[in-house]
Amino acid sequence: MNSTTIKPKIPQTPPGKKASTSGRKVLAGLAKIVLWQLAAVLFVEFVLFCAGLGEEEIFKLDPELGSTHMTNKRVTWRSEGYSVSWFNEAGLREPNITVAKPAGTLRVALLGDSLTEALQVPLESSFGQVISRKLSHELRQPVQVINFGVSGYSTAQEYILLKRRVLQYKPDLVLVCYNSRDSFENWSAPDQVITNVRPYALHLPGGKLTVDSSPVTNWMKSPRAKFLKQSQWLRQNSRLWGLFSALELD
Repeated sequence: MNSTTIKPKIPQTPPGKKASTSGRKVLAGLAKIVLWQLAAVLFVEFVLFCAGLGEEEIFKLDPELGSTHMTNKRVTWRSEGYSVSWFNEAGLREPNITVAKPAGTLRVALLGDSLTEALQVPLESSFGQVISRKLSHELRQPVQVINFGVSGYSTAQEYILLKRRVLQYKPDLVLVCYNSRDSFENWSAPDQVITNVRPYALHLPGGKLTVDSSPVTNWMKSPRAKFLKQSQWLRQNSRLWGLFSALELD
C-alpha cells in the first residue's frame, strides 16, 4: 500500500499586500525620524531659552513705518552691551505704563534710534530712567519718561510714530534725539534688511515737507517681505531663528 505525504499549503501573501506593509514600515520610519528631529529642535530651543540666547529678534513689519518693536517678548541683548528686557503689549520697555497719564505726573517722551532705545544697558541704567529719577528728585513730583526709541529709525519714522502713538500718551515734553545718519536715512531706498525699510522725507521746491510711505508699501509686496510675514510666528518665538537673525544683521 503506497503512502502519500500531503504537504500543507502555505498561504501566499498577495503582492499588493506586501507593498502595503512595506509602505507602512517606511512611513513609520519617517515618522520616527521627524519626531526625533522635532524633539531635538525643542530641546535646543529649551537650552537657548535657559541661556538667554537667540532673543535679539525684536522687529515686526509695519506697513507705514517699515518696522516696529515686537510685543509681549523677552529680549536678551548682547550686541555692544548686555541687558534683559521685556517688551510689553505696546512694544515698550518700561513696565506699568498706561496711555492715560497719572494725575500729578509729568510725562516725557523720547524719540530716536538705537542710541535712544538703549538696549545695550539694563533699563534702570538707560538715560531715560536716569532722567526720570533726577527730575523726580529735583522737581519733587513724579516724572515719567517713556522711551519710544527704535533701532534704525530716521526722523521721518519718528515723525509718523509721534502722530500715531506718542501723542496718545499726552506727554508734557517730547525729546527727539537726532543722529547724523538720519540725513541719509530719511531718503535712502529700502533693501533686504528690515531696519532699512523706511518712508521718505520729501521737500520739493515750492512745496511743504512731506513724509511718503510708498517705498514701504511697495517693499511689502516683495518676496522678502512676504517671507518675513509668513514666518512671523517663528520670528516671534524661535530662539534658533533669533540666532540666525543676529548673524544676518552682523
